[in-house]
Amino acid sequence: MTLAIHGSTWALVLLLFEVGMVVFVLYRKREPSAALGWSLAVLLLPVLGALLFLAVGLNEFPRRLRRKMAHREEFVPRAPGPSEGLAGTPEGHPLEPAVRIAMALGEPPPRAGNAVELLPDGAEAFERMFAAIEAARHHIHIEMYIFRQDRLGARLLDLLMRKARAGVEVRLLLDYVGTLARWKLIRKLRGAGGKGSVFLPLVPFGKRFAPNLRNHRKIVVCDGRIGFFGGLNVGEEYLGRRRKQAWCDMHVGVRGPAVADLQRIFAEDWDFAEGERLEGPAYFPAPRAEGDEVVQILAGGPDRAINPIRQTLLWAITHAERRLWIASPYLVPDPAIRDALRTAALAGVEVLLLTQGLPPDNWLAYLAGAFFYPDLIEAGVRIFEFTPGMMHAKMLLSDDRGVAIGSANLDYRSLHLNFELVGVFTRGTTAEGVEQRFQGLCAQGTEVTLERLRERGTMHRLGTGIARLLAPLL
Repeated sequence: MTLAIHGSTWALVLLLFEVGMVVFVLYRKREPSAALGWSLAVLLLPVLGALLFLAVGLNEFPRRLRRKMAHREEFVPRAPGPSEGLAGTPEGHPLEPAVRIAMALGEPPPRAGNAVELLPDGAEAFERMFAAIEAARHHIHIEMYIFRQDRLGARLLDLLMRKARAGVEVRLLLDYVGTLARWKLIRKLRGAGGKGSVFLPLVPFGKRFAPNLRNHRKIVVCDGRIGFFGGLNVGEEYLGRRRKQAWCDMHVGVRGPAVADLQRIFAEDWDFAEGERLEGPAYFPAPRAEGDEVVQILAGGPDRAINPIRQTLLWAITHAERRLWIASPYLVPDPAIRDALRTAALAGVEVLLLTQGLPPDNWLAYLAGAFFYPDLIEAGVRIFEFTPGMMHAKMLLSDDRGVAIGSANLDYRSLHLNFELVGVFTRGTTAEGVEQRFQGLCAQGTEVTLERLRERGTMHRLGTGIARLLAPLL
């Protein structure tokens, strides 16, 4: 009898706890899909679901991150203005509304006078970065999500340590979750005279505990004159092969006024992590023309009330007139972007989505995205899966008017939770290179059709149905 009473008491306590957690979830989550997903997780996974929500679902701004929101405003005026940057998208340009949207949300204007090099080959991209680091005379700034301790990572770390010993200022900023060997790397670099720090370290129950808010940016800036960004982390797989399979990516090298905007983003993140201000002409040299490309650098993250990257991509999707090609390894678009993709296809725009194929590196994200394939395909969207290996590039091509390349995937995590960086290019030469890359990757892939989806069977459909419930969490 006593055991029965105790059992019923614990059952009541658990029930009240679950009900209380569901109420808490509904109070904290504004998006209906996110609220539903987490509520189901709490109910279907008693205690575990609640713990997961408290660990990664709150997305609360720790006090230090709240300070970042205010302190970001101090960095916006530090980068050159439109006249200083030799820049500006001409009035009447098809992308002018997108430029206005980004600038209204606090992003810098587009900069003219840049030399841009597309780097689709990982081995070539790293050789370009190594050469720029070797030639640096004043400073080397690197911000990475993943920095592996494999042969490539060891080679880069050795070079950074050598440059630091030679008197060059070396700063390395790593994401706490993305780079597991972060403290070992930083200790070695500091021992050679360089500086290292981590972004939002996990301090359980502390003011900086935010495990779901990660810095996914990839930035390299040397002497304030040359910069690199895009999809490449530091790891041997990014050289082009992984487990005997192809690895396809897209990185960008830039020289010219737009480098100041990359530098500003790094300086803002570095000051937030390390409390060191980077100012003056040594870090922000007077801009000079290096080429004829117009580039606008966009930074998005959970410290922004409205994400400029998401809003710019949404505008590009809704205003495409002829074609819209998007590459993203993780393809879990939120409801507004899904509707925009379907609407564009129904209006006769060639909407082409390129993503990774089977087997994916992340089954949960793949299945969640695959759940939405039928609705997209029925509206006229064409989806290609890259089957020879990993398709890791993040690119968008809208008509012949503009290109976006960066670190952001077309998923909830990149557009709502992560700190990301995207470059928008408005000249035809960059578009031509991206167009060729798209065509080559699609030719190696397989188009997903409704017939192919039906062939994947009941278990696949069941998996996508379950995974889509977690789509807002991914």
